[in-house]
Formats: sequence, structure tokens, C-alpha cells
Amino acid sequence: MLALDHIVIGNHHIERASKQFSENFSVKSIKGGKHPNWGTYNHLAYLENDCYMEWLGIYDEKVAAKSDNPLIIHLQYVLANDTVGPFQFALRTNHLDSFVEHFKQKDISFLGPVKGRRTTPDGEELKWRMLFPTYDVKETMLPFLIEWEQSTPYNPVNDKQIKVVNYSGLDTEEFCHIYQMNQTDSSNNVILENCQLNFIKDNENFLDFSF
Repeated sequence: MLALDHIVIGNHHIERASKQFSENFSVKSIKGGKHPNWGTYNHLAYLENDCYMEWLGIYDEKVAAKSDNPLIIHLQYVLANDTVGPFQFALRTNHLDSFVEHFKQKDISFLGPVKGRRTTPDGEELKWRMLFPTYDVKETMLPFLIEWEQSTPYNPVNDKQIKVVNYSGLDTEEFCHIYQMNQTDSSNNVILENCQLNFIKDNENFLDFSF
């Protein structure tokens, strides 16, 4: 079963944004690190149910502009249009290669696997791979898949949990087709390993979450 790995929050000033969120919701956030191949950096808030929030910003516009990583392309679009806030989320799997084969067999357009890495403030190097079903950032959003090379780097310093993610990119049936999930009933939600995903029909490119 897939799990929510993290919610990505775009902002021009991630230090300020993460600090403000921390003050408003009593959530401790920490400095993450830089992604030198993408020109981005992040702040993170690790939560009790093995997921986290990531505030993602750009520190090198030239490097970011050259990136073909769909997440970085989407981030640039978000910042250029000043639609800051949650804009993407990742689903965690330990079987990323099986999704590659699934996408090929079902003729689902995708990009990846894309390798990622960053060094933590403590000097630890983290590595992961991502797989992106293709989507047009101007029209919709499809969550991406992530597989960590090492055990998941979560240090749940917060006792809060993301219990519900609300999302408008797909309907339930199409989501289950792309992400190999079983739809158990006709309701507009899917149960992930660590939270519930609700599908919202009335909003375009809508994404939020609740504790």
C-alpha cells in the first residue's frame, strides 16, 4: 500500500513561511538542505505518522531554470504566478520499479526514475528516486512516487499527524488506475497507509491537508 510521504509547499521565502506555520500550529520545523542539481533548498517538519511537510524554495534561479525535474518545473510555475502554498505531494513506495513497468503496460506517460540527493545540516547524505506521471502544471497535478535509498529519514519531533489530504487533480477511479490502488466503495476517498486522501470535485488544482 502507498503512504503519504510529504506535502510540498512552495514559497519565495521558506524560512519565513515555515516559521509562521510553526507559530500558528505549534509545529517545529527545521532546516533541511540544498539540492545542488536543481538550485532548490528546503525546510521540513517531520510528523508522527511517518510523513512530513516540505517548504521548497529556489536559491539559484539559473540552475532551477535548466532543470527538467517536473517538481522543479512546477515549483517555478507556482512562484512565477504567486500561487504560494501546498502544490504537490509525494506517495511513498518500496517498489518504484514495479510502477515503471505498470506505467509502461498501461500506457501511462511518465518521467523517471529521477534521482535526488541532499546533505543534511548534520552532514548525512540522503538519496532517493522519484517517478512522475506526466501532467500539465497549468491544468492539473498528479502526485509523484518516491522511494528512499536508505530507511526513511524521519525524526518525528512533532506529535501531530496529517490525517486528511484534500485533492482535486483526479477522480477516485482514475487515481486507483494510475497508482494501483483498490477502490473499495463508491466514496470519494482512498485510504493510504498513514492517512486518508479525499477527492474534491469543485476546485481546480486544489490541495490542502488537516491534522
